[in-house]
Amino acid sequence: MPVKTAITIIADLVRSLVISGLAAAGVLLLVMAGSATAGYCLWRLWQRARR
Repeated sequence: MPVKTAITIIADLVRSLVISGLAAAGVLLLVMAGSATAGYCLWRLWQRARR
């Protein structure tokens, strides 16, 4: 029984690490997409104002 419990604990740790890593990657992608969109919009506004 103790061995199975240790394996279960380790599996839960690995699962939580993978899930948190995926969540962090998703948040990072969202932030990058938002920054790119905002930068493009600002660049377009700047181009329009220069004319």
